Amino acid sequence: MSENDPLRAVLQEWKAPEPSAALDDGVRAGFRAMQPPSACARFWSMRVSVPLPALAAAALMLLVAAAWLVAFRPSRSVAPARLPGVVTRLEATGFQAVPDGPALVREIKQ
Repeated sequence: MSENDPLRAVLQEWKAPEPSAALDDGVRAGFRAMQPPSACARFWSMRVSVPLPALAAAALMLLVAAAWLVAFRPSRSVAPARLPGVVTRLEATGFQAVPDGPALVREIKQ
């Protein structure tokens, strides 16, 4: 531009208008859209595609496993059968030392 340009004086007097709030909001939204989401946000917005037959098979297997556990669970109200000569519970109140090995063998044989 030449020094004698008549528009120079007009351009120096002109004031640029202040940006509107909508422009600021748009710039902020565009900046946030360019930022990668955090790991937590990615986890909660994650999608997993499962074919319907696979989902139905998994649900059926869970149903069968639950039914099997209910059907074959031992009842807590029934006491277990006791076999003669088998100790199922041991209390330390009447504890006695075990005799030596050969003496024990003779007692068992008799």
